[in-house]
Amino acid sequence: MYGLRRIGELAAKTHGQEVKDFIVNDFYVDDGLKSCATTYEAVSLIHKTQDAMKEYVSSENKPSTRRGVLSVVNRLYDPLGFIAPVIVQGKIILRKVVSDTSDWDEALPDYLLEEWEKWKNDLPDLEKLQIPRVIVPNLSEAHRKELLIFCDASELAIAAVCYLKVHYPDGSTSQGFVLGKAKVAPVSGHTIPRLELCAAVLAVNVGQTAKEQLKIEIDDVKYFSDSRIVLGYINNAKKRFFVYVANTYCSHSQSRDPSQWSYIRSEINPADKTDIITSEEHFPLVSPEEDKEIRCNKTDIETKSAYGLSNDFLTKFSKWNKLVAVVVKVYGFIQKCRKAESMMSDVDLLCKAEMVIIRDIQQKFYSEEIENLQDSKPLSKNSPIQKLDPYIDSEGILRVGGRLRNLSADASFKNPMILPAKHHVTTLIVRKLHSDVKHQGRHITEGHIRSSGFWIVGGKRLVSSVLHKCITCRKLRKVPEYQKMSNLPEDRLIPGQPPFSNVGVDIFGPWNIITRRNRGGAANSKKMGCSIHLPRYQGCTYRSHRGNDIIFILDLSPFGSFDLTEEQISFVLPVSM
Repeated sequence: MYGLRRIGELAAKTHGQEVKDFIVNDFYVDDGLKSCATTYEAVSLIHKTQDAMKEYVSSENKPSTRRGVLSVVNRLYDPLGFIAPVIVQGKIILRKVVSDTSDWDEALPDYLLEEWEKWKNDLPDLEKLQIPRVIVPNLSEAHRKELLIFCDASELAIAAVCYLKVHYPDGSTSQGFVLGKAKVAPVSGHTIPRLELCAAVLAVNVGQTAKEQLKIEIDDVKYFSDSRIVLGYINNAKKRFFVYVANTYCSHSQSRDPSQWSYIRSEINPADKTDIITSEEHFPLVSPEEDKEIRCNKTDIETKSAYGLSNDFLTKFSKWNKLVAVVVKVYGFIQKCRKAESMMSDVDLLCKAEMVIIRDIQQKFYSEEIENLQDSKPLSKNSPIQKLDPYIDSEGILRVGGRLRNLSADASFKNPMILPAKHHVTTLIVRKLHSDVKHQGRHITEGHIRSSGFWIVGGKRLVSSVLHKCITCRKLRKVPEYQKMSNLPEDRLIPGQPPFSNVGVDIFGPWNIITRRNRGGAANSKKMGCSIHLPRYQGCTYRSHRGNDIIFILDLSPFGSFDLTEEQISFVLPVSM
């Protein structure tokens, strides 16, 4: 209402007082009601009012500075997006001005000044723009209504536009503009597929807004994009994405059906030639192996290898020793069936079984690195073991390199075997070695793993996870519980009694008898428990309270005073605690 009244005040100077009175006094929201003497006066008043409302932009001249650019750009108010292509160009210029100037009143550089002046001088042409109030004619006669939303993105901006398309009983159709929205793209950090995905999310938001505000029954909503990569993301049901695409995809997937999306060529104008749109049932991912936004599933890598031990077999075991024992029995059975002349000892079979399991895991996780090492090629910079200088020993085991190969020590000590942290067998090894060190902490467990000849890539997180899930460790490191004190007896809660009428004595202790100071506190190195036997006196009762405590309730009124001598108190031999 303020904007409408403001237009009326400005129109008084250019179009007369009668236009101002009509706008200010005879308008309710967007409806005007006015009575005129003749038809000519009514038509003339309507034309003058239309001319006054067509003035979108003020003729006030602003300086060519950051402050002036911001003032002119923000003056354009267009909630429905009729002139969104014009406004977004001004916002792009404003972003360039903000990044290239340091003061609000600093003059624009020459290369920006020319672009700014050209855009600003074209703004008066908006006064010639006429927008019909009717979206489509004869909407009540249409038997089918559809919303068509188109989205697109570039390095500078993202945009979405919504049209209403209606079908009449005679087979004809009509369509009209409903809503548009455009945003300036971020300066850096976004690829074109990411911006196209943001435009798709914007299209979904525009479609929801249009559907809610039109207040009519919509039979179908269709979305169109010129990016096959984004359409592959939307129709994907198997692959996982990294954080940015995953979050954007989740916010997008809550309110759309993949069947609603279709592909449209970039050179086609969606407002004029929607009949050339191509609709496909399925949009596959475009080069998923090269797309940096798609996660590489571990299962995909493991299914490529048709040899070795299967994951189903390995995951059936919960202990490393049992897994090795089963593999030993298998090799022992094979050895007996072949009737080899030189039978391997149990120790040799045990070592061979461990090497077979570890070599199988390495073949599945580091197949590319092993092939490069066998072909004397350098490892990829993205390899997780590239910094370990790995090499393959005579048994085909991938080991950590280094400068200690000439050391006269065990090979497992000089060059430990490389294992991936995200494998079930690695977890079994960590559990076994953690149990060998009697459930010590993370540092001792890691040291034992290293001394046992294993180098786990990402081992700290795995060891911490195993220790956190270890039931024995949780029991040993559990914080001790403290028993809650019971309520005080009624005898000690009677108000108005003299002091020490009811006395509670902790007979059995223990009491600290030796205390020594240490860093940050004190340590009790010796405690003593004691039992005291008191003779029964008249007026003295005993109550067992909280197990080891005995409460003495003494009525001192018959005695006047109460004294106990050493002969009347007998001590039991102190017991060290």
